[in-house]
Amino acid sequence: MNDNFDLLRLPDDVLILIFGSLDRRTQLMLTGLASHFMQIMPQVWRSKYRSLKLSGESCVMCEMNFELFLGSLRSTLRVLVTDSLPRINYDILFGFVFPNLYEFGCEAYCLDDSDIPKMIKAFPNLRIFRPRGQFTGKYMDEFPLLEDLTVTSKFQPTYFIQILKTQKLKRLRFQNPLTEEMKAIGLPLESLKSLEVLQCYSGELERWFLTKLEHLTYLKQIILCDSPCSIDNVLLYAKRRKIKMIEITASWFLVHVPNLNVQCKTLKVISYRMCSYNGCFENITEVFAMNCFIENEEVFQAMLQNLKTCEILGLLCCRFRFREFTFKAREIGVNRRTKLNLHLEKKRAGVANFLKRIILLQ
Repeated sequence: MNDNFDLLRLPDDVLILIFGSLDRRTQLMLTGLASHFMQIMPQVWRSKYRSLKLSGESCVMCEMNFELFLGSLRSTLRVLVTDSLPRINYDILFGFVFPNLYEFGCEAYCLDDSDIPKMIKAFPNLRIFRPRGQFTGKYMDEFPLLEDLTVTSKFQPTYFIQILKTQKLKRLRFQNPLTEEMKAIGLPLESLKSLEVLQCYSGELERWFLTKLEHLTYLKQIILCDSPCSIDNVLLYAKRRKIKMIEITASWFLVHVPNLNVQCKTLKVISYRMCSYNGCFENITEVFAMNCFIENEEVFQAMLQNLKTCEILGLLCCRFRFREFTFKAREIGVNRRTKLNLHLEKKRAGVANFLKRIILLQ
C-alpha cells in the first residue's frame, strides 16, 4: 500500500515512463489498484502501441480489460495483427472504430464472410488486408481504400474477380497455390494494370500474369514463392530493358541461374550451389551471394574474370571447398572500366570450409 502511495505522488509523465516499461499483464493489474492508474494507463498504451500483435496465448485478459485496452488505442493504432483470438475478443474489436488503422492481418477461423461488413465499419481507411480463415472474398470489394490484398485458398472465383474489378489493387499476394476451381477463370487485363507488387506461385504467374506482363507498366516487383525456373520467361515477356533487382533463393541442388539479357542493377542469390559458371552474373552492377557454396577455385576465378560490368561483389556467409585463393588482379582487370569492390563476410569463426586467406597480387 505504501508503494502505491509513493507511486501516486509521482508526476504523470514519470508514471507514463515507468508504466511503459512494464509488460501488459502488470499494466492491467495496476489499473485495478488505483483509479488514477486507470486514467494514466491509456496514455501509456497510446504512446507505446502504433503497431500491435495480439494472439490467443499472449492476450490473456478479461473482457473488461480487453475493451479498456483496445478502446484507448482507437485514434492511434495503425497496424493490427491478430492470431487465434476468442470470438468474444473480435466482437469487442469490431465494436470500435479505428480511423487511422491502415493494415489488418488476422488468422481467425472463428470468423467468416459475415464479419467483413463489421471490419469495413471498424477500419474505414484500411489499405492492407491479410486474411486467413474461412473468408471467400465476399464483401471485400466494399472496402473503400483497399490496395494490398492477400488471397487464400478459400477465395471463390466470382468474388475474386469482383474484388479486382472494384479495388484496382496495387499489391496482390497469394498465400497458397491455385485451386482447380480458380485455375479455370481468366483475369481481365484492365483489372490488373494498377499492380505494383505481385507475390505468387509459378502456377498463378504462368496461368494469369505471364502473357500480360508487357502491359503491366506499373509493376515494380515480382516475388515467386516456389521454384525460380520461370525467371527466364518473366524477362522474356516483361520486355524491360532495365531491372532494378532480382533475388533468387535457390534450393541446395538447384544448378541453374538464368543468363540475364537485360541490364540489372542488383542480383541477390541465396543458397545457391555453384559447381560451374555459365556467365549468369554478367550485365549486372551489384552481385550479392548469401549462404552459397562455391565448388572449386576454377569456378570462382571464372566468375571474377567475367564480371566486367560488376562494381560490387558481396560474398556473405558463403562456403568454399578450397582453403586458399590468389586474386590475380591483372587478369580480373582485363577489359574492366571500373573497380571491382569485393566484400567477404563470415558470421561464424573457425569453420573449416571458409576461405582462410586472401592473397592479392597487384
